[in-house]
Amino acid sequence: MSPEAKTYRAIFEGLVKDVGGVEPAAAILHARCGSSNKGTVSKMCNGHLAVSVEAMTALEDAARRFPCTDLLADRRDRVEADPKDIMQLAANAALEHGQAQEAIISSFSEKSSDPSKMTDRERSRSIKEARESLVAAEELVEALENGQRNG
Repeated sequence: MSPEAKTYRAIFEGLVKDVGGVEPAAAILHARCGSSNKGTVSKMCNGHLAVSVEAMTALEDAARRFPCTDLLADRRDRVEADPKDIMQLAANAALEHGQAQEAIISSFSEKSSDPSKMTDRERSRSIKEARESLVAAEELVEALENGQRNG
């Protein structure tokens, strides 16, 4: 089992304890996912079955605590592009640009609480994503101007 898988399993195990144990966790997963039982939860806790994103988020929602979501959100900061790798910088710029577009477009879609206008929270998220897109594009332009090559 990879170190990351061990971390997710430990987080899941903590969430199971937070919601009251294996039996309540199984009931939460059954209600949310349609199929789960105590054996499934036990296997996820002891590492015999991979913890699904759906199971993790169901227990996070029930516990009103989001350790895995926070860990995954911080992941981007830990996975930095090699400043000399043009292809990685280009891919990162494209990804950041797409995330900025998604933030703006979803503000006016059925995902929004009010698709007719951008809420303050949606505006803040859109600004954050757009700024990250600009930073990624600037890093790419700087690498290209400095004559860096792939690899």
